Amino acid sequence: MKEYLIELVQRATEPIQGRNLAREYLQACILAALQHAGAMVSLAFHGDFVRFPGLLFDLGLSQQRSEVLAVKIEVDTKRSHTHARS
Repeated sequence: MKEYLIELVQRATEPIQGRNLAREYLQACILAALQHAGAMVSLAFHGDFVRFPGLLFDLGLSQQRSEVLAVKIEVDTKRSHTHARS
């Protein structure tokens, strides 16, 4: 996964574009993993961050090894209107 992410951000024309591509890719991976695990059935998102320390440095998007890329994940435990009683 990291090798693909490196290839993806290398296509970016600006560092901010690379950061956005990395964040969007990781969000998609996290959501896919949650859906695969069945978590998407009864949850909507609301609340926390998944943090990737050192990833921006590894991708060549930061000169600071300690910089963290954070992806916000929100989980709302209230059932949505689409899950109304039958």
